[in-house]
Amino acid sequence: MFSLLGRDTVNRETVIRRYRPEWLIPSPDLTEVNALALDWLRDDGGFWSRAEEDAPPPVTNESLRGEREHDFARQESQEIRKRVLQRKQALGSISLREAYGVPPSDLPGWQGKPVEYWRVPSLYHIQTELAVYASPYREWLDSEIDVAAIAASPDSLTKLWYCEITPKDAPREWVRGAFEFLQAFHKVTTGNPADSQLSSHLLDVDVLVSADRNFVRFAEKCRADAPFAVAQAQLVAGGVNAVSELLALLARLRD
Repeated sequence: MFSLLGRDTVNRETVIRRYRPEWLIPSPDLTEVNALALDWLRDDGGFWSRAEEDAPPPVTNESLRGEREHDFARQESQEIRKRVLQRKQALGSISLREAYGVPPSDLPGWQGKPVEYWRVPSLYHIQTELAVYASPYREWLDSEIDVAAIAASPDSLTKLWYCEITPKDAPREWVRGAFEFLQAFHKVTTGNPADSQLSSHLLDVDVLVSADRNFVRFAEKCRADAPFAVAQAQLVAGGVNAVSELLALLARLRD
């Protein structure tokens, strides 16, 4: 995977400020989040130094949880695929803007009508991550957002996610949901959960290059249907020919 030309995206704190200002902490302590940001941005001794040294991260409760959730996500992809096959649905010319899903019937605040597909897994993901103290989501958010206030108002969270925010407010969630939907019409592989995660970077770049044919196909479908800008995806050969094709593509992009 190769990306070119970074692009800024929506800040979750900005979205909360717009729709649920009562969930914001009036006087946030940014000590922890600033330390996390410094570790990510510093030229020496931070995350990128560890990546360059290929130092394995320590085994933590969070890393073990990540492995379990990857397995669960793959199982979920297989279940979704089975339901699609049973209903004999075909992707055809379906627009991603017209893909809908039905949430769990016991979800607080849900009014009983189908909602845009991306909203269902997105809300579930947010709820799951905010419920785990060691989650990276909480590490970045709980210095400015009152997680306890969100937990105390599940109806309001559902209304926010299902009825109020727009795809442009949560573009990464829209793209991840789109990839999950598109994957249901193709054979499930071990890479499905990783592809869904990687898809969010289509918001950070102008051009994405991959040898994964399905990933490129899904990315181009997102670019055609998304209500915001999504990176152009280019397919290159895998193996020994990948480097020469990549260099040729870069030369064309510079011209």
